[in-house]
Amino acid sequence: MRQPKKTTIILTALCLASFLLMLGSSLRDSAVVDELAHIPAGYSYLKLQDYRLNPEHPPLLKLLAAIPLQFMRLKFPTNNSYWINPYPAALVNGEWAVGGAFLFGLGNNPYAILEWARLLPMLLTVGLVLFTFFWAKKLYGPEWALLPAALAGLSPIILAQGHYVTTDIAAAFGSMLGLFTFVRFVQKPSARNVIAAGLGLGIGELMKFSVVALIPVAALVLIFHAAALAVTVKRRDPGASAVRIFLKQMFRYYAWQFLLILIIGYAVVVYPVYAILSRNYPAAQQVAATAIILGPPGACHLSHWPQCLTNIDLAMARRPLTRPLAQY
Repeated sequence: MRQPKKTTIILTALCLASFLLMLGSSLRDSAVVDELAHIPAGYSYLKLQDYRLNPEHPPLLKLLAAIPLQFMRLKFPTNNSYWINPYPAALVNGEWAVGGAFLFGLGNNPYAILEWARLLPMLLTVGLVLFTFFWAKKLYGPEWALLPAALAGLSPIILAQGHYVTTDIAAAFGSMLGLFTFVRFVQKPSARNVIAAGLGLGIGELMKFSVVALIPVAALVLIFHAAALAVTVKRRDPGASAVRIFLKQMFRYYAWQFLLILIIGYAVVVYPVYAILSRNYPAAQQVAATAIILGPPGACHLSHWPQCLTNIDLAMARRPLTRPLAQY
């Protein structure tokens, strides 16, 4: 479908307005609490390939924010006691202490760090607006697609979050990407779309841990789609068994493809990223931090199943091959 020139002009103006509104807010806003953790964490991932800071969020948004900082001559507090031990006995996470030292304690320019770190998150927010338009265009055409794009690009909630180095807009973008690529696979099952859905899922999982909700949502989409196909075939052939058709669709075609999407997402995207970013993270320190965050190893009982997961994670953290997945 050819896009009218006026639609392109309106969309460009909308994206520019959205970016300028975020930029104006960014220039006036001081650092929010999460940025004190996210900015130094992303910088250390990219510069040092060390994942000890801020393990409670995946790295992709923080990595994007840290890209412009690599071109600045910044000092990083590797001799800070909280970098050496981010999880002291009081169980206070030291990532904010490291962030305070990085931004305000070493002679770095905190204003320049904040503004450059926020650049990629703001561009990602504009990307969310464009993605909204692109998906709506496929459903309703270019003119009507401007409406949801405008609702996204001028939303006070999105504008308020989009100029910070936080994971909320990243989660929205990752969820849309994962769901869009998965729906394309459901509509047109092919090797290419399976790979695209796996990559989309993996990128989404690197944005925020809550994006793991994509997996049950995708499973429900698949079930409803297979059920709809079974009903359609049943209407054409009243003698056919809708249940048999549904089970055939699910287990002969979709189940193994869904499993392949999960494998691609985690083995091809998530694992390599964590492997690279944890390369210089001391193994003993990862094990110690894991034991503090999750708790020490203990007896595994069905009535206390979280302890079983803790034991598994600690065991994985001690082995080089599984360390990245343990950190995830």
